Amino acid sequence: MMEEQIQKDVNKQDPEQKLSLREKLIYGFLGLAAATGITFGAIHLVKKNYQKKFENKSVETGSPEAFAKRLKMGIDNNGTWGTDVEAIRKVFRDVPTKTFSIR
Repeated sequence: MMEEQIQKDVNKQDPEQKLSLREKLIYGFLGLAAATGITFGAIHLVKKNYQKKFENKSVETGSPEAFAKRLKMGIDNNGTWGTDVEAIRKVFRDVPTKTFSIR
């Protein structure tokens, strides 16, 4: 009697049993959500490292990143109205010309 019960339980858990439509949809949405999360996480990390790399380069005087940072600061003007025209003009004057940078 006990062996018959065990045999029935084993038959119920047949590994070749097909998934129902509901289970397929649930697993599909879970897989899609996991893939989307991993993708957005990877994009976030790449952008963060890219910004960090150029933020470190903007500290160097005379680098293109430093000029871009100064130009953005002149346009933003620390939250006040308008732009800081003198700062923007100074950035454009400080950018080396092509003839100056050729050695």
